[in-house]
Amino acid sequence: RIGVVDEFELEEPIKSIAKRLEKQRVIQHFNFKNSLFTLAQRANGDCLYLDAQTRRCTIYERRPN
Repeated sequence: RIGVVDEFELEEPIKSIAKRLEKQRVIQHFNFKNSLFTLAQRANGDCLYLDAQTRRCTIYERRPN
């Protein structure tokens, strides 16, 4: 939903997608048992997609479940 995986990549195994997203620091962790991604955080613990000035989510309309 957040636009980091294109429709062609969706055909690949979820494990390879998760590895790529971890390498790119988009996600912090992937729980294979429950198929849940944890988005990456900044050093201060804020979500990668949180605007530091407005303190609002920059991907709210496309946010993950």
